Amino acid sequence: MLFNLSIIRDRISGDLLLQEKLDPMAERTLKYVRQYHKGDDLDPEVLFIASAEDLPVEADLSRHIALICFGFPPPVFNSDSCELLCFSASKDKQSLFQEVLDVFYYYSDYDEKIKDMIIEGHPVRDFGSVALELFETPASAFGVFEKILFIAYDPERPEGQEMYGSANDEYFPEDERSILYKNEEFLKTFEAQGPTYSGIETYKTHIIFYNLFDRNNYMGRFMIENTYRPFRRGDYRLVEWFGEYIKLLLSRNREYHFRANREFDQMIQELASPNGRYRDSFDHAIRSLGWEKDDNYMCYALSDGMPGSEKSLNEAAFYLEELFDGQYIFIQNNMIYQIIDLDRSTLPAAEIERRMNLFLSNNALYAGTSTDYGDFSETPSCLRQAKLMTQYALRDRQKKLYYFDANILNAMISILDMGILPEVFCTKGLKALIKYDMEAHADLVPTLRCYLENDCSISKTFEKLFIARTTCLYRIRRIEELTKMDLGDPDITLYLRMALRLLK
Repeated sequence: MLFNLSIIRDRISGDLLLQEKLDPMAERTLKYVRQYHKGDDLDPEVLFIASAEDLPVEADLSRHIALICFGFPPPVFNSDSCELLCFSASKDKQSLFQEVLDVFYYYSDYDEKIKDMIIEGHPVRDFGSVALELFETPASAFGVFEKILFIAYDPERPEGQEMYGSANDEYFPEDERSILYKNEEFLKTFEAQGPTYSGIETYKTHIIFYNLFDRNNYMGRFMIENTYRPFRRGDYRLVEWFGEYIKLLLSRNREYHFRANREFDQMIQELASPNGRYRDSFDHAIRSLGWEKDDNYMCYALSDGMPGSEKSLNEAAFYLEELFDGQYIFIQNNMIYQIIDLDRSTLPAAEIERRMNLFLSNNALYAGTSTDYGDFSETPSCLRQAKLMTQYALRDRQKKLYYFDANILNAMISILDMGILPEVFCTKGLKALIKYDMEAHADLVPTLRCYLENDCSISKTFEKLFIARTTCLYRIRRIEELTKMDLGDPDITLYLRMALRLLK
């Protein structure tokens, strides 16, 4: 989750605060909190906590930065592009650092909770309970024509009972809608971009709201009220953050299209075609998304195997876009394809796997991956690898996520096995061996399986079967006699391994 300094300020103590210079509407850019040391680059993604004497007298503040300072910083930091909280030098530095860190953890936990709720397919009204808990004041979400998605309030409190008591996930009553849409001041609120404050009488309270748009089409609105508490400066960007999740929920029935750029889209369209090949001119398209050709990548493919499931795939694609980063997603031939740049994603591999498994456990989709690869020119073949794994997953259905490297042999065998009786793969010699073993109970087939599974090692075979070495040698000789095959021939042993796997 990203923060701005206003969100942080709302939840830390103002004890010994000397000065604050905040912009509640500043973009959320902060990912980390760190102690500042002399010479550190002033990264806009980092909230630095610094002693005034350690800060440079001259600094490049062309990018927006946020700073918590002990003492007053040099004059250069009075720039409009710098947000500041200045505390007395006597304030406990470690204690303040921990306070700030706790704010990061507090909201990041909510962010993970909301994402998990989305993965698990919770209804929209469940998000109302989270909003009330998070904002500590009534929160509402509406669709087009003021359809009530949720109105979350505390039924134990008298404030707002008259306003909220009849809310029941439906449209406003006709007479109330009529009043709303005759009010010009209310109608103008539909044009607002970004988090906005309003005190119009129509709502009978003051609100901070965030309109949800798909391109230029109004989808709905998320808002909080000041019924239980005064507004805080961090509320503006928090309402925007939460509103984006409501937008994701409302987007589920819309046609999915990943927001990249035309150049990248055209490249992927060509690479995903049956004869797709990489061209050197694609290097620029890769960089247009902030990627590099030699980054490490992995492809995923997801499908439920059902014809006519475009709607559910659209819904799933919207969820995936929110759950992962450093990615590109497209839908083709009843399958979702996802290319993840492992070097650009902020998520470690274990977290990517956890989120994917959690997502898959809550829907009818199965997924397969490619091998990971370090050259984007391999994308066409790796998309096919992911597709192959997903097709195998839909046949096997023993788990939800199939990794290429761990499952390719079984996938190859399953292709041979599709709709074909296993006996079809048996040569005359193999049939003779099986028939002899069934009649004589000589255990030659189990011995052959063990021999092949142990890389044709006599010593490993007799140890695994708990038989004498001479017995093992005799059985191998009899197998060769009956099948008229040379077990020293790599092609023969490969055939026998696959045939015996199919005969299982």
